[in-house]
Amino acid sequence: MYTAVKWAISLILAITLLMYLAIMAIYYYGLRGLPDGTPPSKIFYSDGYRHAQWVAIGEAGETQMEPVSPVGMVIEGVKYLNSKPEPNKRHKLPPGLRLAMQNARVMLMQQDRTGETNLYRQLKGLSTTLWVTNHWTANEALSNYLSRSYFGHGRYGVESAAKEYFNKDYAQLDVYEIALLMALQKSSSFYDPWCHEGRAVAQVNHVVKLLSANWPEKYAKLAKLKILPASLVARGKEYCGGAR
Repeated sequence: MYTAVKWAISLILAITLLMYLAIMAIYYYGLRGLPDGTPPSKIFYSDGYRHAQWVAIGEAGETQMEPVSPVGMVIEGVKYLNSKPEPNKRHKLPPGLRLAMQNARVMLMQQDRTGETNLYRQLKGLSTTLWVTNHWTANEALSNYLSRSYFGHGRYGVESAAKEYFNKDYAQLDVYEIALLMALQKSSSFYDPWCHEGRAVAQVNHVVKLLSANWPEKYAKLAKLKILPASLVARGKEYCGGAR
């Protein structure tokens, strides 16, 4: 009896170890050719930028990055599969994971991915996401995402976008102007302010609402917009096609 129990325990431990090694091997396989292993440049972005981006991508609470291991990701996946989805409610993820996903997306979009299978692309995205959670702080990830994202009309990064849409330095933008850039970061064509003013205003107000809910002491007094910020550069309707 004792021998059988000992063999059973040994078998369970061996299977567990093999599963762990397999998960880690898959993770490192997906990290081959990681775009850039160094932290992003320490560009200073105000609380308005960091907070607006944090809530715009679906994060909540204070800006923080919780490290997630490959094994932890598997556990999160099992939890998700076993959970009962609630209407109009997103699955709760570790803080910063959605931000890490977006960073992985923009980092890999700037690579030549010719010849990669769809399965490998998915694996590479997942591995890069986990890598970000373990190597960057939330502020570094926010900085990287703000400086690499596409904002429409050929503009990458908030510095360039601030000049395009408001003819200002990015450090001079107010919360409403920043919220509009966050809308464009989400979908530059759908929320193009020169083509779809109503959509853009609604998304700005949505970001402002999330800011007020997350940091009431700082943003509770912000009023809803009825029209786009007056500082928006005037463009004609013929400019619409350049947002994509």
